[in-house]
Amino acid sequence: MYGLVAELRLLEEDRNKIRIGLKLRLNIVNEGNKSAILLKQDFAIGAEMLARSFEEANAQKYLYKSTHWPSVSRAPRWTSWKQHLDTATPQQSLTIMLLPNESLPLEAETSLYIEKAGNFDGTDKPWDEIRHLSTIWLQVQVRTWPINLEPTRNSEKLEFGEELQQRWQSFGDLQLKHITSEPIPMDFSTLTMSNTASKKQ
Repeated sequence: MYGLVAELRLLEEDRNKIRIGLKLRLNIVNEGNKSAILLKQDFAIGAEMLARSFEEANAQKYLYKSTHWPSVSRAPRWTSWKQHLDTATPQQSLTIMLLPNESLPLEAETSLYIEKAGNFDGTDKPWDEIRHLSTIWLQVQVRTWPINLEPTRNSEKLEFGEELQQRWQSFGDLQLKHITSEPIPMDFSTLTMSNTASKKQ
């Protein structure tokens, strides 16, 4: 997955933290030699990471990391969606088929909540250290298999998802794991104050 930052705005600031809004243009690209099958859904961002360099981002050496995946829901619509997916072949109304080298464009929004002093264990660096970097590298993750289709404590064992993956393998590879973007360059010197931003003491 590749992308760019289309907009960067300061949404909120107080003595302890800062909240920055991001608008992103992303492309999920099938770089394999077989079709990729994705569920039709809102590909919401569930994690953001910041690194000093492209290389450190790829090595997962982050200055900042935040995750906020959806909480588990037992709403009837999830059971209904699962029942409609339980077919011999991937249904066009429910799935997206990406041929090799094809891409799926997405527009997404998310926020960074950064503690000015960093976090208690030092894994997230202070805001002053982050904002003074001339370029910072952003990675985001999107979930391809919604947790509420198959609530489980072990995200590595998705019985229904893996069953569909096997059943549909002659059509393509059903994607079950998070997709992490390639590092995206970003410059906090372009940060502008939103008209609705609040600044507190």
